Amino acid sequence: VLDIILTMFPISAGIGAIAIIWAILVGVPLGCLAAYKRGTWVDSLLRVICTLGISMPGFVVATMLLHLLTGGIEGLKLFPTMFDGTAKSYVLPCLALGFYPMCYIARQSRAAMLDAINQEYIKTARAKGLKTGKIIFKHALRNALIPVITVIGIQFGNLLGVTTVLCE
Repeated sequence: VLDIILTMFPISAGIGAIAIIWAILVGVPLGCLAAYKRGTWVDSLLRVICTLGISMPGFVVATMLLHLLTGGIEGLKLFPTMFDGTAKSYVLPCLALGFYPMCYIARQSRAAMLDAINQEYIKTARAKGLKTGKIIFKHALRNALIPVITVIGIQFGNLLGVTTVLCE
C-alpha cells in the first residue's frame, strides 16, 4: 500500500494545489464583484451559483462535468474521460475538486467585502474624493482578506485530504 501511496501522492497533491489556486483566483474576485454589485442581478446570480456549488456533492459536479465536457450524452469532446497524465487530463479533476472551495471562498469574500464597504473609513475615503477602484482594492479588499485567508487555509487542508483519499 505504501508503494501506491508514494506513487500517487504527487499527482494528488498537484491536483489539490491546482484546484485551490483556481478556487482562490476565481472565488475572491467573484465575491468582490457580488459585494460591489449588491442587490443587482449579478449579485443574485452569483449567490445562486455559490449556493448550488456548496449544496451539490463533489461527485455530482464531477459527473456533470464529465457528461458535458467529454462527449457523454451529446456533450462537447474537449477533455479526456480518463486521467492520462497530460495537461488536459488535469482540468476536469481540478475543476470538480475546486468548485466547492471556490463557491465557499466567494461567499466568504462577499460577506467580508460587504462588511468592509460599510465601515467608516470607506465613507471617509469616498468623502475625500478617492476613486472607487482605489477604495475597493486598496482599502476594503485589504481588510476583507483577513477572514478569507482563514477560510482558504481550512479549504486547502480539506482539499488535500480529499485528493489523497480519491486518488488512492
